[in-house]
Amino acid sequence: MSITFSLRAAKEEFDWDSYIDNHYEILHTNSEDEYRVCCPKCGDRKFKCYVNTDKGVFNCFKCEFHTSKDYDVVSFISLTENINKTAALMKLLSEYGPKSKSSQEMDEWVDGLQKVPTVAAGAPLRVSYPDGTRNLSYTPDDPVWAYASSRGLTKEELEAASAKGVYDSALYGTRLLFPVFAGDAELVSWQARSIEPNPTVKYISAPHSKLAKVVWPNVRAKDGEGVLVEGVIDNLSMRRVTGINAYATFGKHVSKEQCAALSNLGVRDITLWYDKRDAKKEMIKAVSLLRDYMDKVSVVSFDGWDAEKDVGDLLLSPKKDAIASITKQLNGTINCTSLDYAKWCLD
Repeated sequence: MSITFSLRAAKEEFDWDSYIDNHYEILHTNSEDEYRVCCPKCGDRKFKCYVNTDKGVFNCFKCEFHTSKDYDVVSFISLTENINKTAALMKLLSEYGPKSKSSQEMDEWVDGLQKVPTVAAGAPLRVSYPDGTRNLSYTPDDPVWAYASSRGLTKEELEAASAKGVYDSALYGTRLLFPVFAGDAELVSWQARSIEPNPTVKYISAPHSKLAKVVWPNVRAKDGEGVLVEGVIDNLSMRRVTGINAYATFGKHVSKEQCAALSNLGVRDITLWYDKRDAKKEMIKAVSLLRDYMDKVSVVSFDGWDAEKDVGDLLLSPKKDAIASITKQLNGTINCTSLDYAKWCLD
């Protein structure tokens, strides 16, 4: 059974009435199947988000959050429970997907990941690696190492990141796994990237581990400065420049918990560098939140930057070229309290 078929079936079986009742304070409309709730995306507190539980559609009249190609039930779960989309997808498949052998295995796998209570109130759960996880062998016949090296990653970088190769169940296939550690050196999550071209699900992570509450890696900032990027591979590319602290947020959304985590790691001066192609709107939202935690917030100008590249693509460049590209961008950052930033937002 394909994951596409399972996801379609899970969306059809999703119990909107029960979910809304369990997660939201609601107002009723004139329609028996329509409710008004506070929008999980824009933070509206005036019940501007309408949800039709019979049709399984939603629409916020204050922001762009509505059933579309960009937002679906997975997005709704992700924002409601403050978990990343991969965790929301796995939750949906686990609870509402067809109970084939693969999905039954997934249920057992999800249940087996969480072995102990939370570290502290609101902290991520400690987890264990999924079955089939092994250390990379760095040999030509290791497909994970072959994928990693094709992306420009070096053995030294992967070893520094404690990267592993994982052969998970047939549902998830072969992946490159990066662990996520907390301050007490406990494994609190992991992120595993498919090595297949154009995978249906590019990344998976430990379910319920709240990646949206942590940053990667958990290391103190040097001189209080840091650069915030989307993913682990972007982070490794940034770290090739000596003396620069890079942190990844596992996506384009920045949470209050991640801002607090950066502050606790000693970051006071942060530069935001997400993918230029589709992330400016998310960058502007992140800046608004980061200002409450940082002394200085900046963005890269993208002046002269190839629109088809993200930071991780620099791993494919010779080291000296990657360093030159990163240095040029960081030398041209825009302070988010300046008039130039207002112009940048409007470009």
